[in-house]
Amino acid sequence: MTNTQQPSKRPSPSQDLADLDRRLVSLLVRRTKLLAKIASDRRAAGKPVVSAPQEKALWAAWSETVHKAGLSDRLAKQLFIAVNALGYDAAQAPAAREQVYLLTPASGAVDVSCEAPASTRKAMYFLALAAFAGSPASVGPVVLSDPLIEMAKAFNQVGGGLSWEGSEAMCRGGQGLSMDGSSPFVGGSQTTFALMLCAALAQQANCRFSGGPELKLMDVGPYSRLLPSLGARLAPIDRRAPGLPVRLESGVETPREVGLPEDCPEEMAAGLALFAWRFEHGLRLRFFPNSPAARGVAEAAPVLARCGIEVRLAPDEIQVSPGTPRVPERPDLPADPVLSTLLLSLARFRKGKVVLIGSADADSPMAAEALGLLEAAGAKLDLAGGRMVCADGPWPETPVFAPRERALLPLALCLASAAPKGARVLLPEGGSDEGVAAEEARTLLETLGKDFVLLGETGGEMDVKPGFTEPRPVYAPDAACALAMGALSLAHAPLALENPGVAAGLWPGFWNLYNRLPAISGSLFARKEKPDEQPKQRRRIIVR
Repeated sequence: MTNTQQPSKRPSPSQDLADLDRRLVSLLVRRTKLLAKIASDRRAAGKPVVSAPQEKALWAAWSETVHKAGLSDRLAKQLFIAVNALGYDAAQAPAAREQVYLLTPASGAVDVSCEAPASTRKAMYFLALAAFAGSPASVGPVVLSDPLIEMAKAFNQVGGGLSWEGSEAMCRGGQGLSMDGSSPFVGGSQTTFALMLCAALAQQANCRFSGGPELKLMDVGPYSRLLPSLGARLAPIDRRAPGLPVRLESGVETPREVGLPEDCPEEMAAGLALFAWRFEHGLRLRFFPNSPAARGVAEAAPVLARCGIEVRLAPDEIQVSPGTPRVPERPDLPADPVLSTLLLSLARFRKGKVVLIGSADADSPMAAEALGLLEAAGAKLDLAGGRMVCADGPWPETPVFAPRERALLPLALCLASAAPKGARVLLPEGGSDEGVAAEEARTLLETLGKDFVLLGETGGEMDVKPGFTEPRPVYAPDAACALAMGALSLAHAPLALENPGVAAGLWPGFWNLYNRLPAISGSLFARKEKPDEQPKQRRRIIVR
């Protein structure tokens, strides 16, 4: 009898690899959920999310297997940190992840008139100077976001005397701070790390910095390469990890002049400028025009000048004189570039008008870029007289959005998605996370149900087509993405967000504000309920 059965084909190596990856990801999901539960239970008990003994025990298991297999110990440690970060990230808002949040704002024209949220970054700069100068100061009205709260907690570990309440953050003043011998946990903000690091450079100090999962994965190479020119050394505590924890050793001899390389982080340049007054002879910083360092210095210089420090700023250098800052007790703060632009954009996504009491940050490159996104979308802007006004206008034929700052990319993508005849988006170029930003842009548009075409040799330009297909629930990679989706829902609803809690990273309580749309007046920060005109009478129950 003839055997007509076809011989079986062995899976190709690529198929074997794909099958293995599917099993690997399945196990990774199980691990992430288990670690998230452990971290959530620790947080509920008032303990730190990360357990150092647990991480040490887990890494011991990894290290033994990695060593036996002859794999790179350094790369394995980076992978270990990354998979742990998945679990800690999943623990941040576990309840919000259990149910998809439908974004369905009330109908009607937008009518918003309120105070603008003040710049979080400028608030952090003034508070940092106040803490190290020993000056009492308060800033507001600010959104008490994660970066601001984490900075206050980090500074308080070295005696900063910072506190917060409502929409205010305060420094009680007193003696100036010293970083020598300290071991602050700086959270997940690179700004906080850079501020404390740069403050320590002007004194003889030996201190240690640790941080959250984001900073554990941060590349500290640009910091380490720059510090020897400042008479300091930054050494990793675990040489297999790319980021924190690190140890700083700084000497008593400080330079008069330093050149900042092209890869100098914006946060580092701003921190050096802000604390150059602590150096014995002041400090002259040279940098490349239009570089990240130039952007950081441009934001820091006006804060120093407002505090009475002599500053001379040029397109490629800044000279800061020594002295002691006289921090105003209540410094005037410009509007926050990201949050105020988000509010103004509501009048672009839906017909109407938004009026914010406050001024745009004239010294912030990000602020100019953010407002430029609205102008590219055809919105009518009026920034005169201490007010920021945005009204809807006709859409351009094919608007072009070119955000340089990754923080503005979600809003640019959502504006492009709302354009009636399509739009083009130029993705941010340069930086270590350029590829990550491009991948997140593609994922967001796909889940929103947007058709697009990648243009250019590197795919750095996106031709976003008009209209929507069937959208899927979106998992926002960060707070800026969640906030931008809320704005987009005014033009196209319903949208589904899998993790609305992530928005709290930039704006706690944003969804309460969102539910007040389309009309908002008064304060953004506290909605006071009107008391009843007549108190309700108590019900009397008579038992017979």
